Amino acid sequence: VVIVNLNGKRWLEKCIPSLLESDYPKDKMEIILVDNGSIDDSIEFTKKELEKAKIKFKVIQNAKNRGWSPANNQGAKIAEGDILLFLSNDMEVDKNWIKEVVTIFDLQPKAGVVQCNSLSMWDKKTLDSGMNYLDRYGFAYSYTPQEEPWNVFFAEGMAFAIKKNVFEEIGGFDEYYFMEYDDIDLCWRTRLAGYEVYFAPKSIVYHARGGTVGGTYFERKIRNIIQYVRNHYVTLIKNYELKNLIPALFVVTGLQAVSYTHLTLPTKA
Repeated sequence: VVIVNLNGKRWLEKCIPSLLESDYPKDKMEIILVDNGSIDDSIEFTKKELEKAKIKFKVIQNAKNRGWSPANNQGAKIAEGDILLFLSNDMEVDKNWIKEVVTIFDLQPKAGVVQCNSLSMWDKKTLDSGMNYLDRYGFAYSYTPQEEPWNVFFAEGMAFAIKKNVFEEIGGFDEYYFMEYDDIDLCWRTRLAGYEVYFAPKSIVYHARGGTVGGTYFERKIRNIIQYVRNHYVTLIKNYELKNLIPALFVVTGLQAVSYTHLTLPTKA
C-alpha cells in the first residue's frame, strides 16, 4: 500500500488505523509512506502507529513536494509485493477492501488495474467515485456502480490497485503530470498494453474529497484547472493515433475556448 502525504496528519489519523484493521494477512502486507516535505508530525505519527502494529513498513522523506505521480513512483520502486495499492491519505478503508481487489485479479486473468468503490467519508453512503469512462475527446465521466465487477476505462487515483509487473511494463506514472490526469494516462497505457481495468463494487473505501490537495478553495481551483487542462491535452497526444488525435484536439480546443470565455466575461447586474 503506497500512501503519498503532504502535511496530512489529520487524515492519516483516520487512514492508518482503518488500514491496520484490514482483513488481510499482516505478513503479506507492506505499507509505504512517501512524504512530500511535511512540516507537521505526519511521519512521526505514522512510524509510531506502524511500529506498534508490528507491520512491515517503509518511509520515504522528500525535502520538497515532488508531486503525486513522482512520489507514487518512488513508493512503487521499493515495494516488494506483487500488487501495488495506491491510496490517498484522506481515506478510510473497509476491512475487506484488499480481499475484494485480490479476488478480481484472481478471477480476471487480463485485469491489470482494479479500482475500489469510493464513498463519501462524511456520510459513508454518497458515491464519491464510480465506474469511470472517457468520451472520444478525453473528458471523464463517472457512473453509478453495478453490483458485480465491471470493465471500465480508468481507475481514479485515490484508491486503486495495479499488478506490479504491469506497472513496470508500462513504465509507471508519467512524472511530467505532477498530478491531474495521471491516473487516466496510466490506465490508458495499461489498456494499450493489452490489459483491462475493472471496478470492484465490494472493495469499499471512504474519501474526504479535496482533503489531500489542500489550500483554499480558490487556490485549489486555479491550480487544478491549469494542470487539468494541460494534462488533458498531453494525455490525448500521448495515447491517440494521429487520425483520432487531430479531430479530438479541434473539439477540445473549441470547448476550452468557450469555457474560458464564459468564465472571464463580466456578468450583468
